[in-house]
Amino acid sequence: MQPYQEYDRKIRAAEIVPALTSDLFGEAVNLYDQTVVFHHVDVDVPGSNALPVRLSRSLAIRPVPYLGTPPETYGGAGDWDVDVPRISGVFDSMYGWNIGYGGSAPRCSSSFFPRTDPPHDMSEIWSGYVLSIPGQGSRSLVGLPPSQYRKPDSKTRLWTTTAFDAVSCTPMISGYPGEGFVVETMAGLVYTFNVGTQRSAGKMGRDNGSPASRLRLEVSLLASRVEDRFGNWVEYSYNAAGHPVSISSSDGRLISLTYSSGRLSSASAHGRNWSYTYNGSNLQRVNLPDQSFWEFTHLADRRIRYERWTEDPGVGCGNIAPLALKNYTLQLRHPSGALGEFEFAHQRLYRAGIPWTYCEAESVGGTSVVHRLALPNYFDVLGLWTKRITGPGIPSGQVWGYSDLGDYHGLWSGIVPPCTTCPQSKRVRIVQPDGSQVEEEYGIVYSHNEGRLLGRFHSSSVGTALRSEYLTYVSSAEAASAPFPDRYGSLWGGNDESSVLVRPLRRREVIESGVKFSWEATAFDVFARPVNVTQSSTPSP
Repeated sequence: MQPYQEYDRKIRAAEIVPALTSDLFGEAVNLYDQTVVFHHVDVDVPGSNALPVRLSRSLAIRPVPYLGTPPETYGGAGDWDVDVPRISGVFDSMYGWNIGYGGSAPRCSSSFFPRTDPPHDMSEIWSGYVLSIPGQGSRSLVGLPPSQYRKPDSKTRLWTTTAFDAVSCTPMISGYPGEGFVVETMAGLVYTFNVGTQRSAGKMGRDNGSPASRLRLEVSLLASRVEDRFGNWVEYSYNAAGHPVSISSSDGRLISLTYSSGRLSSASAHGRNWSYTYNGSNLQRVNLPDQSFWEFTHLADRRIRYERWTEDPGVGCGNIAPLALKNYTLQLRHPSGALGEFEFAHQRLYRAGIPWTYCEAESVGGTSVVHRLALPNYFDVLGLWTKRITGPGIPSGQVWGYSDLGDYHGLWSGIVPPCTTCPQSKRVRIVQPDGSQVEEEYGIVYSHNEGRLLGRFHSSSVGTALRSEYLTYVSSAEAASAPFPDRYGSLWGGNDESSVLVRPLRRREVIESGVKFSWEATAFDVFARPVNVTQSSTPSP
């Protein structure tokens, strides 16, 4: 594996964009990059409080290198992850999440960059820390938050997230040495992450032809307990592999899970049973208590024959590895009998405004100079291309098409971002079953608007504009005099500076049927929440 194959992991813009979700097949489509994660809830036990006692699983559609040992996922249900709250990161296996360049360090009560050794650069191994909570998606841990975003108490608080979570420290109880994290959300839920597990993340080579490679590990800190502000709680118990064996609550709810050969084989809750069967390493079928079932069929696989790229990118780093072609199709049969077919294509997407200074020259063997793209202007994904639904009672021709309309962008000739003369946005098009279209416009400029939704445009099958929506965010100039800080904190891993900028929505305009509807926030509080809002329409209805 080479660094260019994981450039997408370093871009946090995807976290900004709410994914479009479907209740039928559980797909969450991030239109910014057309990536998809499937979420299925198998068991959901209602109780006397709002804390979920729930068994769910997720499948992220990511490319897998054809050669070498592929990175392991958290897993638990074959190629699907059994969902639990967790904080994870990828590290050099020699040092893990305990050692920085200054030696051993506590991971929560100090802020340090994990260590790796030359010739590798830290950015080629590590991409930061990701907090994942089932039902809420993922968000990055942000380091060194400003004082306004630290809970005023005596605890050490060196971390937050872009959701303003308050983070403190706790000892680990099993699975991995050192400190764990306690994360308190704005809703008053407290997650205690103090059970560790680890997976191989594969070997990382280099992009300059060097034979050096480093073995990596993904370390996950799992939640053992979730508590609300009223004292209600949910607890997770884990086996030696770090997979949950029970999910229990203070009001008596309980889900029990059984594994065979490291894979979930059955689950039970209050007299009802679910079973899981596999085809090789992939989950094939989930049998539900009412005798209905989910079934999954992979047409081809996600293994991609990346080219071993050893050429010098050259001055300006325009000579990059070619895109490896790959198509992949997943079929899902719903318990109702409906069949969903999702087709994916390996595609390359570009960013704008990457300064040319990030094409760095370095010596190899002391005799030659090659170049390294330290901040990539592109990334590769398996993006959704077509969705097709068939089945009993479903009209024929239920097909959706997805396409990215963005262009190639080389490195910017400037030095200090953001670039104001670069192309500022791109559009992504969805063609719906009736031929109508929706285009969403996203920012693409590094350290400015990357990943932000800027507009949404609906048109008929013959191209007639039906509805236009324009979104404007607080600018950097406006943020300088705003009551909230400029940033959530320091970007800790990755290379998408815009993801840590506090830039709330300031204005929304919708034009439909000849009428313009406006929503504008004229004042904000310290958490960038609107406190004064003006709404109007022109002409008045």
